[in-house]
Amino acid sequence: NASENITLSGIDPTYNERLARVGRNSIDPDGAASAIASRATQTGKAGSLNLNTKTFSASGRALVTVSSTGTGVAGTLEISADTIKLDNGFLNAETSAGDQGNITLSNAKLIFLRNKSEITTNARDTATGGNITMTTDFLLTSKGSKISANAILGRGGNINITAIGIFSDRSSKITASSQLGIDGSVTLNTPEVNPAQALDKLPVDVVDTSNQIITDCAANRGNSFLVTGKGGIPANPAGVLRGQVVVPDLRLMVDQSSTQLSNRRRSRSWKKRTLGYNSPDQEQPITKKKSPIIEAQGWIINQKGIVELVPYPAQGNYSSWNSSFNYSCFRE
Repeated sequence: NASENITLSGIDPTYNERLARVGRNSIDPDGAASAIASRATQTGKAGSLNLNTKTFSASGRALVTVSSTGTGVAGTLEISADTIKLDNGFLNAETSAGDQGNITLSNAKLIFLRNKSEITTNARDTATGGNITMTTDFLLTSKGSKISANAILGRGGNINITAIGIFSDRSSKITASSQLGIDGSVTLNTPEVNPAQALDKLPVDVVDTSNQIITDCAANRGNSFLVTGKGGIPANPAGVLRGQVVVPDLRLMVDQSSTQLSNRRRSRSWKKRTLGYNSPDQEQPITKKKSPIIEAQGWIINQKGIVELVPYPAQGNYSSWNSSFNYSCFRE
């Protein structure tokens, strides 16, 4: 048990030197990697390992093993941690001829494997592959990592993963197969998520528009109906429609002297027309005051037979043509 973390990392740089000095029988058979191991090499049973901490990490070829390389039974590896990280790290409970070894990872919020990390309960020869059980919020495997419970002649092991989300790239694998025996099983348990649960429920009843619209819109009551679009018309009749259209310069490229001559001719022609029709005494003052726009409240037919819109409600009959009709509302 460790209150904060358990970390394994790297290899022993003096391994080859010690191997040459004392021989292979006195050296860890798993090589120079940092390791927590409980293994059997002959006929005995491998022991079990139970690790409890907040964060467990193994990197740089570090190893945790409960394997059996002899005829004995492989052990059981159990890790309970909030976060389990393997970065080129290994967890294994492999066996050669004995029964299966199991690995259980529980109570984790995140299990992350990367850079060819492995969690294996593989079996050699006629042995049965071990079982792998993982319970976590999220499982991520990447860059050639694998989770395997394979066998050669015996039955493959079983892999059972319970997680909210399981994410794996194409280079990573989760397998429980047997080359010549019966394949094991891979079971992924994820909660069923219904995307429709997050959607607002809309009413299914069709709205009856007959009781939503007022049909009485007589003009003589001062009613009005305005439809304001988005950028199409001003917000009110007195507003100015401001566009953003850029006017391109389409003038022809002409000689400067001919342009000046043409301008002088147009100037003289304008002066002649001005003097011929208007005297200085008759010039009207220029005003910048804009007349207000008044909404049409009615229509009449004038003496020339032309329909005119007027700012006041029409009273009486203005021609024999419209005398036979009685309009209470003018609609477009």
